[in-house]
Parts: sequence; C-alpha cells; structure tokens
Amino acid sequence: QFDAASTINRSDATSPYRDQIVRARDAFISYQPASFFNFQVGQFKPPFTSNAQSTAELLFIDRSVGSQGVSTFAGFPVNGLALDREVGAQVTGQVFFGAEDGEREGPGVSYAVSITNGSPSQLTFNDNDQLAYHARASFHFGDYISVGGGGYFNNRTLLIQPEPIQETILAYTADLAVNIAGVKMLAALMQQRTASQFQDHAATPTDEKTPLGTARAL
Repeated sequence: QFDAASTINRSDATSPYRDQIVRARDAFISYQPASFFNFQVGQFKPPFTSNAQSTAELLFIDRSVGSQGVSTFAGFPVNGLALDREVGAQVTGQVFFGAEDGEREGPGVSYAVSITNGSPSQLTFNDNDQLAYHARASFHFGDYISVGGGGYFNNRTLLIQPEPIQETILAYTADLAVNIAGVKMLAALMQQRTASQFQDHAATPTDEKTPLGTARAL
C-alpha cells in the first residue's frame, strides 16, 4: 500500500508565500496468512493510541489537543502525545472467539507490536542508531465495546546547536470506545515521561517532563 499527501507550509510566520510539499504517508508491504497474524514492513503509524483510526471515523472535525498538540499558528506551540508515522516493522492480529475467521462478533482480543527507527517520517535521516519499541492490546465485544492500552519506549537525539540533547521517552495510554445503538463514546488517557540531558555531559542534571493528556468525545 502506498499513500501520499500534499502539505502547504509557510516559509516564515509573516511571509505571504507558501511552500507546497508532497511526501509519502503510508507506504508498506504486508503479509497476512490469517486474521491473528499480519506482518508489515514500511512506513506507518506505530501502535500506541486509538487515534490510529482514519479521519473519516472521527467524531469531531479534528483530533484532541492532547493527541495532536498545538501548532505555532494556533497558539503557544505544544507537542502532541500521539505518534507520527515512522519506518519499521510490526506484527498485528485479532481473534474473536466463536466467530468466523475475519468476523468481529462476540468477545475478542487484538494486539500489535512494532520496532521502528523512532523518528517522525518528515525527517530525512534517523536522529541516531537506536530503535523504538511499541506495543498495544485491546479487548473487544464485537464492534460495540473496546477497552485498550499501549505503551512505547524510545531513545532519541535532538540535533541542535551547540550540543545535541539525548531524550529517553516512556509513554503509556489507556482508552475506552463504545458504539451502541448509534451512540458513540470515546475516552482516552495518555501520559509521557521524557528525561533529557546534554549528550556529551553525563554529569549534567537530567530534566524530566511528564505531560498528561485526556480525550473525551460523545
């Protein structure tokens, strides 16, 4: 599967000119011999939050602020807690007990684990030679109720002057989705712990941040 998108960016905050950029979004190859096993390699969104749902399935016109953050043009810039697309490999699957293969009826479970480069897809190169690890599991009752959770670990390097900064990120999420008789509800909790220090100065005190985000929709 290959999916591309075009974005229009400002060259700076006051410029009337725009730069149009076309880049790959989802680009991967997958092999699925059964519903409980799907192997995928390429560029994709790592399994973490329930916000992996498509834009067409959103209850509102945009995702939650805690998930996507705040852009420079919308206010004080804040990074979101959800993950962007990354390059790597993942294994996913689902099993619904007592249902035909591929059907979503009755109780069931789904899972996803991945190993990626840990860098957003818009970066030309990886920031270091370390990998990121993600995992997610959900318990379902058909398409009516889903309770899930996930987490990831990533060591990344911020290549800034005069000295790079090393960040260690540990994050987790939990969510509940209900879709009964035309009524949809979503509740999610996300937290991220980031410890950062200058790369070449191990004695430098570590700066820690622990943002917490929530999302509720009905």
